[in-house]
Amino acid sequence: MSRFPIHGVALNQQAGFVDFQQLANQHVAFVYLKATTGASYTDDQFQSGYDRAEGTRLKLGVDHFFSFSTTPTAQLDHFKKAVGTRLGDLPIAVQVDFYGDYTAQVVSQRHLGRRLLVFLNKLRLTTGHPVIVWCSQKVWQAVKVRGLGAYGRWVTDSNPGQLSRRIRFIEYNPDGKMTINGQAQTVSLSVFNGTKVQWKQYLNRVN
Repeated sequence: MSRFPIHGVALNQQAGFVDFQQLANQHVAFVYLKATTGASYTDDQFQSGYDRAEGTRLKLGVDHFFSFSTTPTAQLDHFKKAVGTRLGDLPIAVQVDFYGDYTAQVVSQRHLGRRLLVFLNKLRLTTGHPVIVWCSQKVWQAVKVRGLGAYGRWVTDSNPGQLSRRIRFIEYNPDGKMTINGQAQTVSLSVFNGTKVQWKQYLNRVN
C-alpha cells in the first residue's frame, strides 16, 4: 500500500468513542462512518461521531449496508431519516455483501442487482450526492447489471496493479489496528486509489 499516500478508516459503533483529532494526527486523511443498515438499523455512534469529526481536517463520508430482503424505498426512507443533512464531503458508500441465505448463487439467480441499482439511483437523485459501491469482486460479479458500472467502487480484494479508474478506494485490511485514546482499536483500513494531486482533484469533483 506504500504506493497510495492517502489513507483512511471506516468506523462503526464497535470502535466505541473515537478521538478524531488523534486520527487526523496519524496521517489519516478520510474517515467513513457507518450510518444505517437495511430499513431499520442505525449505528449508535453515527450522530455523535459525525458531529465530532466535523471539527477536524478529516474528509468525512457516511455508509449504508444494503439489504437484499427489504425494498429500496424502505431503505432510502430510513437512511434519510437517520442521516438527514449529515452527508459528508465524500460520496455516500453503499456496502454490499453476502449474508445469511443470500449467497452468490441466490443473489445472481434472483437478479437482486437490479434492486441494488434502483436503490443507488434513488439515493443519488434524492440526496443530490455522489454514491459509490463498496464490495468484493465476487459480490460485484453477482450483482452486476447494466447501469451499475456507472458508479464508482470501493474494493475489498483487488490487485493494485489491475485497478480501473472506476475504483476510488481500496480496503486493504478490514481488521486493522490503530492506537486511539491510548488503546489499540480495530478499524477498517483503506486507501484512495491515486496520488495526492489526484486526491485533491477528486475532492473538487465530489464537492
